[in-house]
Amino acid sequence: MRIGIDLSSIDKSSINQGVYTYALGLIKGFNQIDKKNLFQIYVHRDLKNHFVKKIQIKNFKIIEVEKKFLFLKKINTLINLIFGFFRINTSIIHLYLTNIINNNNKIIFEKNSDLLIYLNAHENSYNLKIKSIINFHDIIHKSHPEFLKKRDVIIRNVIYQNSANSADFIIASSETMKKEFISLMGLKASKIILINEGVDENYSLKVKNKKIKQKYFFYPAQFWMHKNHLQLIKEFMKFKMKRKSKIKLYLCGKKKKYFKKVEKYIKSNKIKDVIYLGELSSNNLKKYYANCEAVVMPSLYESSSLVILEAISNKKIVVASNIGPNIELAQFFKLFVFNLSKKNDLSDQLSKVVDLDEFTKKKIVNHNIARIRNYFWKNIAIKYKKIIDEKIINNND
Repeated sequence: MRIGIDLSSIDKSSINQGVYTYALGLIKGFNQIDKKNLFQIYVHRDLKNHFVKKIQIKNFKIIEVEKKFLFLKKINTLINLIFGFFRINTSIIHLYLTNIINNNNKIIFEKNSDLLIYLNAHENSYNLKIKSIINFHDIIHKSHPEFLKKRDVIIRNVIYQNSANSADFIIASSETMKKEFISLMGLKASKIILINEGVDENYSLKVKNKKIKQKYFFYPAQFWMHKNHLQLIKEFMKFKMKRKSKIKLYLCGKKKKYFKKVEKYIKSNKIKDVIYLGELSSNNLKKYYANCEAVVMPSLYESSSLVILEAISNKKIVVASNIGPNIELAQFFKLFVFNLSKKNDLSDQLSKVVDLDEFTKKKIVNHNIARIRNYFWKNIAIKYKKIIDEKIINNND
């Protein structure tokens, strides 16, 4: 069978971000379990050389697709925005124009693949003759539209709905996400498959210049509003005052629109113990994971949490907010979960972490490490393969 994976929506700005990391992990997983099927990786021509160097595997082929009719695409977007502001549904118009714009890609997909896996919502052909699977990494525009600009909510509503309707199966990374798909997008439960996110089994390998002497909590996340940096900083400072601790808080990630607000708060309150490290390379990210006292995940919304999985792989204690996907993980792993709406609960959990004796800490780490292998990319790929074998190949026989 020829299995296509569409990465054409990934550009240079999204390298090392969530979908890119997920894509490379899944490809690695498929390589570990499947030497028989052929895999076509569809990429935009600007990144073809990048992926050719990154994916040098015998039964994996990089295929270039090109974005054409860019002016028509802008018109398509404009139509959706104008009508969307007046709450007029433009799904049919968007579907029709998107299919015209991407007809050449449709021909390429159908010629080279028997099945196509999308790793995010897309504006590619919605009228494929081949089967397709899609993974939505979030539907924040449905559950928390207040975290996005109105124009982004309008555009995402149309794209996500058409992407969902055109796919044969939809991947949910948590039970929370599955419930959101059903209640907020009106999708049938029979169409939704639960497959958790994965983590590299070698993620915690030693890196150069590993040791950092300073004690610190670590939060790697892009600066979106829902990542909840301000509450973390405020609770961290309460913890500092209460404990008179010298521990620092290190932040890293892309400077999204919320960064200025966080930066202003730090400067206006003359906070010296919260340090922004910038965007870290893969090796530096691992270094800061490896040396921290604990990883803190205070997010107001996630579909699942790669940060928690990476922290556990690095044998770290995790403090996490009580959102649905984190609570699901806490049923499997030992996490310090705090209540977002309970005053001082986060600072109290930070205190509990620093008070842990070595025996208890080791016990927690060993418990989590014994279970993290269920989240290795090899096992995630096996779950995808099961869908393909049981629900697509067998149903076609």
